[in-house]
Amino acid sequence: MSKNLEGLVHVYTGDGKGKTTASVGLGIRASLNFLDVIMIKFIKGNKSGEDIVNKYVPNFEVYSYGTGEFITGKPGKDDEDEIKKAWDHAEKAIKKYDMVILDEVIYAVQMGLIKEHDLIDFIDKKPKEVELVLTGGIVASKKIRDKADYVSIIMCAKHPYKKGIPARKGIEY
Repeated sequence: MSKNLEGLVHVYTGDGKGKTTASVGLGIRASLNFLDVIMIKFIKGNKSGEDIVNKYVPNFEVYSYGTGEFITGKPGKDDEDEIKKAWDHAEKAIKKYDMVILDEVIYAVQMGLIKEHDLIDFIDKKPKEVELVLTGGIVASKKIRDKADYVSIIMCAKHPYKKGIPARKGIEY
């Protein structure tokens, strides 16, 4: 597993576009430098462009969980089941890969689908050589941000969605 790295923790959070994109870019860079990368997508399902990255980029695996529907209001039983599967996968992956990307995990915490203390414990127990990337949420809590080595809060200054332009394949997903 280890490629002689000291693994650090990255957080990409905020209300702006680009959190997942940043994590995919980091994952591609790592994989092209011979690190084994896994991206576990919480919530989104398999309807976004990064789902096929493993077809074109070596050493980069992507797994999608979620119903594929945007969660509004209280998450349903199907959402809870999918998040549990993703979390179980993450707990195994952290022992096998050089970089683990947990996409939208912070959003899952904010919706109450994962307990914040479980994510903090996960960070604390990760193998020291594993690079861990967490994305999502409006803004990650101070506790999560304090655990990270890198924190990028991506702010939305302007977005076409506010003008009624829907998400576009290849750009937003």
